[in-house]
Amino acid sequence: MRRILSGRLILYLFFILILDICFMPMIRVGWVRPVLSYLMVVHASLKWGWQRTWGLALLMGIIREPVGVQPIGVEMTALVTAALVLDFSAHKFEHKSAVIQAVMAYCFVLCVCVFSAILEVMIVPDRTLEWHPVTAGIKTALYTAALCPAFFYFTARWFEDRPRTRQFELFDYSQN
Repeated sequence: MRRILSGRLILYLFFILILDICFMPMIRVGWVRPVLSYLMVVHASLKWGWQRTWGLALLMGIIREPVGVQPIGVEMTALVTAALVLDFSAHKFEHKSAVIQAVMAYCFVLCVCVFSAILEVMIVPDRTLEWHPVTAGIKTALYTAALCPAFFYFTARWFEDRPRTRQFELFDYSQN
């Protein structure tokens, strides 16, 4: 399991945030763009376990707050709530398959978008719940889930455990 406040993880989270801010708007389709930050929370839930997921969701929400367009605390609350729902449901399924991982990523991103829209309606007095945020959430979830296999591959490569030195077996004694 990973520590939440490791230097490697913090560096990777800021790299993902920079990609979300600078690069993802260039590959958007209409108003829809993928959100790699949400995929990091899904990766943590599937690979690192439930103990680290809600902490990573909280950290990702805090990091994303200054660049968000929603009222303060809405995206962070939606991320943590959806992470708890994801943790509850992720261990009910076999999540080794790339298709299952993409479906879980789709459901998670959709939950975050819908929870954000509902919380924004509850906080902002003149706001009403409309279909536009829900359809945008569906499209964002589809686009983000499409990037899931590539993102999980690069994230697994970044966080794989590598020994500092290589040890070679010079003599093979097993043939005696």
